[in-house]
Amino acid sequence: MYMNDKKDYLRGHSIFGSNGNLHQIEYAEKSVNSSEPSVGIQFENGIVLLSQKTTKSSPLLIHDSIEKIHRIDEQIGMAFSGHITDGRILAEKLREHTEEEKLQFGNVSETSVLIHAISEDIQDTIKSTELRPYGVSLLVGGIDFNGTPQLYKIDPSGAPSAWKGVAIGKNCSDIQQHIENNYVDKMDKDEALKLIIESITKYTGDKIQPELLDITIITEDDYIEQSQETIQKLINNIGDKDE
Repeated sequence: MYMNDKKDYLRGHSIFGSNGNLHQIEYAEKSVNSSEPSVGIQFENGIVLLSQKTTKSSPLLIHDSIEKIHRIDEQIGMAFSGHITDGRILAEKLREHTEEEKLQFGNVSETSVLIHAISEDIQDTIKSTELRPYGVSLLVGGIDFNGTPQLYKIDPSGAPSAWKGVAIGKNCSDIQQHIENNYVDKMDKDEALKLIIESITKYTGDKIQPELLDITIITEDDYIEQSQETIQKLINNIGDKDE
């Protein structure tokens, strides 16, 4: 059985199993679930995206060289879990779709337009006999033209879904459960930041360092990447309250 699974993997395209699952998608999902987590939370006026860049805390590693949250446009960001290069490629594709929308209509009226476009790109690799599926799950947060914040998750299969709070990657089930237990509608930015830091620090095992995290806040007025100093303060505030 193992050899058959291995042969299916080496064929380089998606194969339906006897249970109806696509083997290549299952391999891609395993890649996502073994990688560092990313989390998105929607608050009343915006979106918070968080990604753990790595588990390595070497003094020789330049942590800023690892980019897990990509700015797509002034009010759109993308976080991911999975293969770094696949995430970068899909971020660039999202930027291309954004530019196409702006050239044709002058703006991106709804974040969902980009979600459907990138989902089709992912589906194209699944249908191809020459390309492997992308080994990533995506979180895309954006502000629609009417000012409404939107948060979407896209699976390796290309299936999109809208969320108020969602986690992907390693320990995502536990992180997701923590968000669901503590999320409240119309929370403000500070409440969303507190919840997203709690959700990641509670399930990362060792005490997490600020240089290992990327956090971005997207609102109608701003796209703000949080500094290491700000992230450290957020972590400290959680730690102080736990004592």
